[in-house]
Amino acid sequence: MSDDSISARDRRRHVERGFYPPTTYVLLDDLHIERAERLRRVHGPVEKVPDPVIRADRPCEGLFVWSHSGLIYDAPAQRFKLWYHAHDSDYPSRHPELRWNSRPAFATSRDCLQWKKPNLGVVSWKGSRRNNLVRFPPYGGSGPLTSVFKDPAPDERGYLAMGMARFRAPRGATPMYWLRDGGYQADRKRASDIPIVCGFYVYDSPDGFVWKRRRRMLMSNAICTDNVFVQGFDPHLNKWIVFAQARTAGKFRTMGVCFCDDLDYMPFPQEALTPDDDDPPGCQSNHMVASRVPGGFAGLVVDFRPHEGCRKEPQLVFSRDARVWSRTAGREPFIPAGPPGSWDEMNVFVHNPVAVGDDIFIMYHGSITGNGSFFPEQRGGRTRYVRVGEWGTPLPDGRLNLPGLGLAKLRRDRWAGMAPIARTGVLQTKRMYWAGRELRINADARGGAIRAELRDHDGRPVPGFTMRESDPFQGDRLDHRMSWQSKRMLPAKFLGTARTQGTIGRMMSIRFHLERATLYTFSC
Repeated sequence: MSDDSISARDRRRHVERGFYPPTTYVLLDDLHIERAERLRRVHGPVEKVPDPVIRADRPCEGLFVWSHSGLIYDAPAQRFKLWYHAHDSDYPSRHPELRWNSRPAFATSRDCLQWKKPNLGVVSWKGSRRNNLVRFPPYGGSGPLTSVFKDPAPDERGYLAMGMARFRAPRGATPMYWLRDGGYQADRKRASDIPIVCGFYVYDSPDGFVWKRRRRMLMSNAICTDNVFVQGFDPHLNKWIVFAQARTAGKFRTMGVCFCDDLDYMPFPQEALTPDDDDPPGCQSNHMVASRVPGGFAGLVVDFRPHEGCRKEPQLVFSRDARVWSRTAGREPFIPAGPPGSWDEMNVFVHNPVAVGDDIFIMYHGSITGNGSFFPEQRGGRTRYVRVGEWGTPLPDGRLNLPGLGLAKLRRDRWAGMAPIARTGVLQTKRMYWAGRELRINADARGGAIRAELRDHDGRPVPGFTMRESDPFQGDRLDHRMSWQSKRMLPAKFLGTARTQGTIGRMMSIRFHLERATLYTFSC
């Protein structure tokens, strides 16, 4: 429960009684753990829809659809809204300088599974406006649809978008030129003849269908690579959080983060996460997205591995402050690519997670392999990776490499938890502040049980709340109230009230006994 959601009446009641809403603690790192015996940290269960939830099925979408991070939930309308890229084979002939073959489109859904593509009537395609295409100024590169979000200003109802845009340089602008071997150069003699501008821009729209690019560039693409993702405006930090990547020779990608006061200026990113000795040789960070969780941020960093044909899969990372990030629960993919022969067997490119109620929705664009990337071939019992064409072209096995949009889901705060290595384990927390009179847990104990013991600030078991007296929890709940011989509420005389000091006080540790169960969070 956020402070903003507490009514004035409840706030007065908290002060008068001395009991407050519980604080939730995630177990994505060891900050609140004193000791873990025979336990390991494991990923939460992710439900991955096996088939794409959006395919190219309208003439104006060409052969395929794909996306960056254009998913939002419009709470007043009770709708998911998605901005994505639709293939347009004629686009390169109209805008050869942009080196691009997609244009933006829009879809909406109540459940993120069944999508509608409304006729917006704003873009003419082959003489008709009966399509779901969205009007943006011509662009190339990852484009403004990298991140789409509602304007957070209280008096605004429009939409904002941010991303890397490449377009023909207008009169008076300082141009860049394509180098023949890749990259940018200000010297026309070494590059193409078409002057372009390439950098990060913000776009505005009153309705999400007709967009206008702001005149001011936030940062040049010559010093940061194209995958810039906006986590959003964080009210706790009072900053916009933007994930960006400093450009290096050879375009080796690591992850950086920017903290922006507003979207008129983007400071140069600070390094946040980089491949290390535990990663395969040559591993790079393609992009990162994140979501607020109690006490920090859960993130998904999408690594790509040249030794595996540039396979892209997200790994789970965590940060307390959005500056310093660490991987949690190992290096295994959080949302793995599909098996050989599937539509997403080598490419899972995730969006910003969107929390609605007790569910977290993660859209992604998947494909057999990347755009102009590599594909595994079996020859003589060995795997070798061969270069393939762009999306929409045949692969060596005869299939067309056609991206689509997929969906993965998980339950609230179940990014990762603690589970026994074998059958049982014990988790001892550090001494915790107790805001209220209950202990609540988010846990899955369907195959076993969880018990809890409370200990005072000296580490002694609290009478009446020992492990022997604990009622076992044996279900699957996001918010279960632990009990001891059917008692759920701790006595006020133990904790103290607004008018009396407690015999034990407001600082106790918790000893959890886990038997074939996973504990994700606890609240006290």
